[in-house]
Amino acid sequence: MSLYDRFETDTVAETEGVWFDLPSPNEDGTLPGFKLASMGEGNKEYVKALEAVQRKYRSDIELDILSNEKAKPILLEVFATTILKDWRNIYDKNGESAGSYTPAKGIALMTALPRLYALLSAKASGMDLFRTASVEADAKNS
Repeated sequence: MSLYDRFETDTVAETEGVWFDLPSPNEDGTLPGFKLASMGEGNKEYVKALEAVQRKYRSDIELDILSNEKAKPILLEVFATTILKDWRNIYDKNGESAGSYTPAKGIALMTALPRLYALLSAKASGMDLFRTASVEADAKNS
């Protein structure tokens, strides 16, 4: 396996997103899925959103007074608008369909389920979903 097989990423997938299904099925047998873009330099929309946050909160950052509690909702909004692109087979606590994805619904779900947010952030921060070889293999299996 070459370095390119290991490290080359699909720039379209990094920006538009790749489906990631959770392994545990819903009660109806469907798999909850999330379309994730990259939390990295390959996703220009994400980079621009982070730069805007840094500009807006520059003085708080420089003075080291931007607390984690204040930063969490800011970063969650960036995640919901630039990383989480879509979802499928998502149900609320009562078993009702969450419907079509919107950033507001994404923020609400990630706030209610912070461990899910941590998992999806880790997936979007890694490169496995976006490696060219992985994207090509998924396309062949679809």
